[in-house]
Amino acid sequence: MSADDPNHHFIVKPFPGATVSDMEDFVKPLTRRTPDKMILHVGTNDLRSHSTPKIIADSIVNIVTQIKEDSPAKVFERIIYDQIYAFLTDNNLLCNSQAGFRCLHSTVTALFESTNNWAYNIDQGRVNAVVFLDLKKAFDTAVNHGNLLSKLNSYGLGGAV
Repeated sequence: MSADDPNHHFIVKPFPGATVSDMEDFVKPLTRRTPDKMILHVGTNDLRSHSTPKIIADSIVNIVTQIKEDSPAKVFERIIYDQIYAFLTDNNLLCNSQAGFRCLHSTVTALFESTNNWAYNIDQGRVNAVVFLDLKKAFDTAVNHGNLLSKLNSYGLGGAV
């Protein structure tokens, strides 16, 4: 799909100061309403006049393509994620040092906390013993659904699936 494609379902108009990230933030919520036609303001020049840099035009097409590829499964996954995350958070079931998938937490957060703990231990005359594990291969195999459902049930997330 390109901006010049006569069968496209979006209109591109100039809008000064927008970045690709701004466009993505603006466009994705609009597509939840499944419009027949989408109007997208972007950049400082009109794509139809070919005065907009090609990289911006390609970015627009990539965003629109990505939006079209958002499947019901992804939407369903996000709904489930939001509900499970809220449940785990509301019931204090997440370890404070859990960094993955949490808002305002990252590997940097975890590393910062760890180095602070190590420095404190050194100041107290203690010895730090640290084990680093590479879990990249841990997720190469399929998930045992029975074990997963059992674990979820143990946290109170049960019922019909």
